[in-house]
Parts: sequence; structure tokens; C-alpha cells
Amino acid sequence: VDKLPTLEDEQKRKCDAAYEAAEETKRQQKSSEEIKKLIKIANKEERKFNLSSRVAELNAQE
Repeated sequence: VDKLPTLEDEQKRKCDAAYEAAEETKRQQKSSEEIKKLIKIANKEERKFNLSSRVAELNAQE
């Protein structure tokens, strides 16, 4: 015989779902911050590459 969920069971389920949603949001924010860091690094490396290739161009013209 399946017992119907009590009000307490339902509240606990909703509470657990809210905590899980909060944890997932935290994980996504952390992931987003890591992505931003990687993009910064990539941009920095691209600038270095552009500068070094520009220097090489200028040296080749001399």
C-alpha cells in the first residue's frame, strides 16, 4: 500500500530541490569564472603573438 506523501515529506522534497538548485547555480558560476580566466589568458597570448609577428614583419622589412 503506497502511502500518500505527508505535508512534511512534500516540504522536505521542495527544500532538497531548492538546495540542489542552489548548488548547481554555484557550480555554474564557478565554471563561468574559470571560462572568463581562460578567455583572458587566450587574449593575452593573442596580443603577445600579434606583437611578435609584427616585430618579425618589421625586422624582415629592414
